[in-house]
Amino acid sequence: MRPRAKRSALAGIAALGCALALSWPAHADVTIPAGGSIGLDAGGLDAGCTDLIVLGTLHTNSAQVSNVRNLIIQSGGLIDAGASSISVGGNWSNSGTFTAGGGQVNFSDVCGVDPAVVTGSTTFNNVSF
Repeated sequence: MRPRAKRSALAGIAALGCALALSWPAHADVTIPAGGSIGLDAGGLDAGCTDLIVLGTLHTNSAQVSNVRNLIIQSGGLIDAGASSISVGGNWSNSGTFTAGGGQVNFSDVCGVDPAVVTGSTTFNNVSF
């Protein structure tokens, strides 16, 4: 009878860690912290039906921002929409500043939030529901 090979404790922990990591769905909101700034290139941003939370500054330029579940502009936050297209599949909350520029905002039910709620004072350049 051959002796059974023993797995190291580290290999067992690594295997367990991988199993746990793969068994939990990944959900991470996109957050721009206060004092932070992001400028998007032509490739844009696909939020994957997670929230976009802006406490700092987001310059979308001419990029497409898609699959945003809830778009939240906190007090002190700024979105400069430039000439971009922003697709929101949920709620819009603006307690900060939204500069519409020549951009477009499209609301749809793509992220399963029904009905969508728009709060705060926002002037859109071009909006569709």
